[in-house]
Amino acid sequence: MKIRSVVSLTSALSFVVTVVTSVVLYIVPQGRIAYWANWRLWGLTKEQWGGIHINVGILFIIGLGFHIYYNWKPMMTYLKNNARNLKIFTKEFNLARSSPWCS
Repeated sequence: MKIRSVVSLTSALSFVVTVVTSVVLYIVPQGRIAYWANWRLWGLTKEQWGGIHINVGILFIIGLGFHIYYNWKPMMTYLKNNARNLKIFTKEFNLARSSPWCS
């Protein structure tokens, strides 16, 4: 199996787990209430969910760095026009940037 595939799969899975733990940590009771009530979800406490979130988030950032490293040439090819000049501010980019949802 190619290393690019492993890096992409690791990044994708760690992103999904980070999103799931983010949702769980959002619904956890605030402050010390979770500790007083002995709050658990799927057998894990608030502190354990936080630990998973931090560790998988770090894995995601590392995987993202490797993903950018291994896909640098395709990304640069995508950003260049037919004259082989790097074009970042294209019509499409500016249109997307000026949409009302991007503020």
